[in-house]
Formats: sequence, structure tokens, C-alpha cells
Amino acid sequence: MANHLLHQERAAAPWIAAALAATAAALILVDVVTGWGLLGWGLLAGPFVLIVAAFFWGMARYYTIRLTPSRLIVGRAGYAPHDFDPDFGVDTDQCLTDEERAIIESPMPPKGDAEVRLAGGGFGRPIGTKLLVLRLMGDGTRLVVATRHPARFGSLLGDWLVRESTEPT
Repeated sequence: MANHLLHQERAAAPWIAAALAATAAALILVDVVTGWGLLGWGLLAGPFVLIVAAFFWGMARYYTIRLTPSRLIVGRAGYAPHDFDPDFGVDTDQCLTDEERAIIESPMPPKGDAEVRLAGGGFGRPIGTKLLVLRLMGDGTRLVVATRHPARFGSLLGDWLVRESTEPT
């Protein structure tokens, strides 16, 4: 039951990246095998299609959210319930200052001493997402999760934090 999925969001399906990579390989292969039957356009278009495939692969990896009873996985980062402050709970981005919001919106990595960071390994909030804020135990850094379903995910996340903090260890 530990792997039961409570919530999942994907920014892009991984099969899109796989299909584009296969298309790029086919373009290059057909161009070379047919004796330049595509007049070199396969070799020219193939790398471009691979770059687009890499973009979709990154989107599928960095902005994916998975919530299980024991883990919150955002992109390439995983968190356990005890990593968060249950007293802070889950808040909207209204608790962020303008400077902190600018850090989250920036496509550049934040400075090492920033008290807020975007979860998952990506930089900048994806278009069409809303922000939910959690506070990490220990240093009090606020972790911002970009979600397309803030009401549903926020409710599930709040219940997840409360349930895990009240369960006997």
C-alpha cells in the first residue's frame, strides 16, 4: 500500500519525448540508408527534433508531481512527511513577498541563501500553474510546488501532512 498513488500531475507525457526521439532517428536513418533520399534534410531535421524531444523529456521529469502515503515526489526531489513543518501546513503563494515571488518566477537558479525555492529541480514556474507553499523542518526554508490543480492537491497535501504528524511512531 506504500506505493498507492494519491495524486499525480504530469506537465508532458513521456511518450511524447520517446515518439519525437524515434522520429528523429527515423529521419536520420532513412536519409542515410536511402543514399541521401531526403537530400540531407533528415540529417538537418533529425538533431532539431532530438532537441525538441529533450525539451519534452525535461518537462515530463522536472514538473511531475506524485503523492503517495509515504512520499511527495516533485520532479527529481523526494520528500517524506517528516521533512515538513505540519504547523505551517500548506499555504498559497499569498504568503510570499514580492522578492520571493520573483525568485520563484525567475528562470535562473536562486542564490544559495534564498529562504524560498521551487521544488523539483526546475527553474521558473511553468505556465498555467498555481503555487502551493510548504515549510521545511530544520532551516525553515519554504518549498514552493507548482501545480495545475491547487484546490485538490492542496487539500490532499494538507491531509497528508496532518495524518502523518498525528500517526504514532
